[in-house]
Amino acid sequence: MFMRRCLDAILGGAVPVPTLMGDVILKVPQGTQPGQKVICKGKGIRNGRPYQRGKQYIHFNNKVSTNLSDRQCCLIEDFVKEKGE
Repeated sequence: MFMRRCLDAILGGAVPVPTLMGDVILKVPQGTQPGQKVICKGKGIRNGRPYQRGKQYIHFNNKVSTNLSDRQCCLIEDFVKEKGE
């Protein structure tokens, strides 16, 4: 599951995210960086008006795996070489 989330941050994807209104499927943009945030309008706390809710901010906290297999390391090294960084 962890590696799937890491890949979603790199390649983009959809992940379930808990909100005050229940879980939503959030589209994660390709190349999401740690510290980036998105705003879910209408998913935050009530703002005092009837039937209206504020915004909920979702912050990305991407973590890098520390237990990669040799094959995974080779694939990442090939990716970096191809990208030219």
